[in-house]
Amino acid sequence: MASSPREVDFTPSNFTASAIRYEIPALLSNSSVKVLRLPTDRLDEACTKCIVMMLEHDHVGPCLEELHLPNASIENSDQRCKHRDALVQIVLSLKQNTSINKLAISDITLNPNEISAIASILYDIKALRSLVLRQCGVDYRATSKISCALASNKSVESFDFSNNHIGNRGASALACALDINTTIKKLKLSGTHLGLEGAVAIASLLTSNSALEVLDLSRNQIGDMGASKIAIALKSNRSLLQLGLRQNNLSDVG
Repeated sequence: MASSPREVDFTPSNFTASAIRYEIPALLSNSSVKVLRLPTDRLDEACTKCIVMMLEHDHVGPCLEELHLPNASIENSDQRCKHRDALVQIVLSLKQNTSINKLAISDITLNPNEISAIASILYDIKALRSLVLRQCGVDYRATSKISCALASNKSVESFDFSNNHIGNRGASALACALDINTTIKKLKLSGTHLGLEGAVAIASLLTSNSALEVLDLSRNQIGDMGASKIAIALKSNRSLLQLGLRQNNLSDVG
């Protein structure tokens, strides 16, 4: 590890579990690191405890601003168990953290315990500005749980939910949450299996929400009718600056 890096990335395949375990303690005495990327499938119990201690105590280790938790291939069941425990423990430790402003979890199928942990911190965390849950296998049930937490959250400004199978019911849950939430300015729902009903829910949100500035609905199935509903809603919306609708089965009319 360099003496004063701003970003530390343990995701390359050459960082085995043992290599990460060897490098992690050096973070505790490095105050320059602001961005940390951890492959959650390669964190054993010792690494996890070290990371949790660093996140829970401001005076231990660097004052991180971004925490990225991608997943790589899991070769056996032992790794899978360690990986699951690591993710839940690290996420929950953020309740005590005052510096992380971006949490990004990607390329993993989140289980109910992990969804609950993420929802739980959204009720309490004050510093988080950006939440990324990209390609996490989130369905409408999990979306509903996270949406309930987002409704009362007053810190998150950017939410990336791309490449999850939330469907129309998930879109409706999110729309209800954002009808209450007044801080989210950027919402990415690209590739989330939205159809006409989902578009109607988003359109209804746009008629009342005055915070959203960027909305990405690309790579869905909203069609001409869904696009029309959104277009009508935009006539009364005064906040949206950017709307993404590419790859939505739109004709020239749409």
